[in-house]
Amino acid sequence: IVMDDDQKVFFRNISFLSNFSHPCIAKLEGFSFFGVNENLGTFTILSEYPENEFLLEFLEKVKKGIIPSFDDTAKSKFLFGTAFIGYFLHSRGIIHRCFAPPSFGVTKDLEPILMTMSSSKSLSQNINQTILGGNVPWTAPETDETDLIQDPQFNNRADVFSFGTLIYYLLTGEVPFVKDTKGCFQQMKNKKKASEFIPTNIPEELSELLKECWQSNPALRPHFSDILTGFQSHLYLFPGTNLDEFDSYVEKLFSFKTPAPVAKIASHNEHLLNSVKTIYHSVIDTYKLKYNSKILNALYTIRDQTEEYEPLIIHISRPGGNLKKWLRVPPFMFAASLCSKVKEVYGIPETFQKIEIKTKFQLFLMFH
Repeated sequence: IVMDDDQKVFFRNISFLSNFSHPCIAKLEGFSFFGVNENLGTFTILSEYPENEFLLEFLEKVKKGIIPSFDDTAKSKFLFGTAFIGYFLHSRGIIHRCFAPPSFGVTKDLEPILMTMSSSKSLSQNINQTILGGNVPWTAPETDETDLIQDPQFNNRADVFSFGTLIYYLLTGEVPFVKDTKGCFQQMKNKKKASEFIPTNIPEELSELLKECWQSNPALRPHFSDILTGFQSHLYLFPGTNLDEFDSYVEKLFSFKTPAPVAKIASHNEHLLNSVKTIYHSVIDTYKLKYNSKILNALYTIRDQTEEYEPLIIHISRPGGNLKKWLRVPPFMFAASLCSKVKEVYGIPETFQKIEIKTKFQLFLMFH
């Protein structure tokens, strides 16, 4: 079957939206192959629509005074929420390729919701095909090179570049790379020297983040996990952000129940679930196995992928330092696996970590 680009976009949208269950991604309600007059070939996707429309339309209304306020707190929350969605997609092996203002809506609470995944692909696929022409200002420069062969391990950094265009748009209210240009070819050239387009009158920390996101070498751009850490440490916030309101939003996002794709299948397979539980109990009941970190981590990964659960929220802090971060983990995660993960992320040996259980649904992790 040979499909044109519009058909590819249509089926790609259906494929990805139907396989995700996430409160920050629009829910697929239905689709049709027929138009109003029952003409075959008129492709339509039905999904929830954001209360405040798409971000581009929303900010135009803010500029005109139709919507009274989109303050620094709302902007900081919007950036964090977007980075959180990016982290989720990449953890599921998906690259969006136009992770930018045209793809996002604004909820009634002025929070981001990803509305379209028509340009999405698997991280291992070629990222240089079927990008819609109107998205040139918002996409990474490497996606413009149809003959470029890039290391797949850096494919997801294209989304980080696009995230930078969102930062720019919220700071300036303008589309990046289009000023004084005569067309998309000049915009492509401008993206290759993106750092020259960073305004000089913006907060220093956001300017630094924008420089990192707009690195011409994809390998030098940060991961979304790094970006989330910066936001949680209040490093990348807009100057007038209400910290308590921002922190409450962060904890809310980390509390969402977001099952892995495998969990959808596993939930209907009682035999598989019982097998996983049997293995789990046999391990924790065996002295030699329950202290083997490799086995524990493998078992944790299996349960994480096959079970739907309410996550525990872990607050990480370091006395006398600026480190502050939330992690979401399954309630069945082993302490050894948690400590190993923290060591991997922060380089802090297990002997210097201390876990304090404050409530049923929250842990505090302190470094000594």
